[in-house]
Amino acid sequence: MGYMELIKLKDVRPKNPVLVQGVPGLGLVGKIAANYLIESLESEKIAVIYSDYLPLPDGSSGVRIEEEDIIPPSYDLYLAKGDNLDLIILTSEVQPTIFGQYEIGELVLDYAIQLGVKIV
Repeated sequence: MGYMELIKLKDVRPKNPVLVQGVPGLGLVGKIAANYLIESLESEKIAVIYSDYLPLPDGSSGVRIEEEDIIPPSYDLYLAKGDNLDLIILTSEVQPTIFGQYEIGELVLDYAIQLGVKIV
């Protein structure tokens, strides 16, 4: 099992939460849709997952350096509040490696269960 860490940025109690995921894939449709939901629903970042199962966008291992910031690949979770239900939006610039898909998926689902998610 590789390194995985979920960092909670906010303590939240979502109402009837539903988890949706949008990561890069064919045509970037999922990633574009997730970004649209995050922006249009004024979502706030609630958690981040770091793992050595998350490669850089070119598939290599490492971190990005932007100006003076070191940015490791991550899965980011956002909360969008609604009238009847809240959305937990999971997005990333990358997908996990084939070796880490189940482990990261399990970590995400464990956190989703803690938040009360019943629909993914």
